[in-house]
Amino acid sequence: MDAKVAAILQECSRASDEERTTFPEVVMALAVAGVESAVCAIQAGMIRYGGFCERVLRSGCAGWTVSILGRRVVHYGRSGDSHTEWFPGAR
Repeated sequence: MDAKVAAILQECSRASDEERTTFPEVVMALAVAGVESAVCAIQAGMIRYGGFCERVLRSGCAGWTVSILGRRVVHYGRSGDSHTEWFPGAR
């Protein structure tokens, strides 16, 4: 588990204990972290496309749309939620 995901887990645990968050919010935070981790790994050449697909699907991603002109990827969750991942240097 990478340090960013571990930090998110710790914060979600604290927020849950303090009743500052809901279970769906925790699930979304972890799903986004999983997608971001997979994106970083493929950009760094640590995994290939098959490994990327496996990791984002395990994190709850049901699919994604790539906009080359918009310079972003929108990942969709199983419940219709979404997360936008911008191309490097797009923002």
